[in-house]
Amino acid sequence: MNGKYSSKEVFEVPLVVTNTLVRESRKGRCVSLAKSSEGRSPSSENNRKEKSINICNKAFDDANVGDNFLVKFQNGFFNEGWISGMVKKK
Repeated sequence: MNGKYSSKEVFEVPLVVTNTLVRESRKGRCVSLAKSSEGRSPSSENNRKEKSINICNKAFDDANVGDNFLVKFQNGFFNEGWISGMVKKK
């Protein structure tokens, strides 16, 4: 329901696969992702430790470490963020 009734703008973030995880999900293969180099800002934010997120999805079934993805995020109806799509970049 959070995403279904949301009309908020989608924003895209370039992420890179940093690790393929052993566990599998009914949603698909699980990977760890971090900001890709093209998504970094040139300011002091580069000095902060990069955070990674773990996502399970069929889009990652053939993913390898170093693969780049464009992940689409959206704030939902209850202002809770959710991932609305993932596309592998070539």
